[in-house]
Amino acid sequence: MKAVKILVAVMSVLIVIGLGLVAYGVGGSLMSAPSSGTPPSPAVPPKPFSSTDLGQPAGSRIRGMETGRGRLALLVEGGGRDDRVVVVDLESGAVLGTVSLSPP
Repeated sequence: MKAVKILVAVMSVLIVIGLGLVAYGVGGSLMSAPSSGTPPSPAVPPKPFSSTDLGQPAGSRIRGMETGRGRLALLVEGGGRDDRVVVVDLESGAVLGTVSLSPP
């Protein structure tokens, strides 16, 4: 019976320590969370560029887009060609390349 009491006491202490760590983690993440409102401005403002010609035929439509690592990937369809992905550099506005999505 004494062993059960010791086991219960040790487990109680572990539960209290665990709850303390959870409270510390939640409190720390709330303190470091950015304030709501305007997002932080980038260290270097982006350079504006004029309009960019994607080099796609008439009748082409942009069906989707994704951004990441300073690139814009546009899923383009129509225009008498197979579906394709056009990759644009967001800093310069230059078309980096086109990937055709033709069926195998």
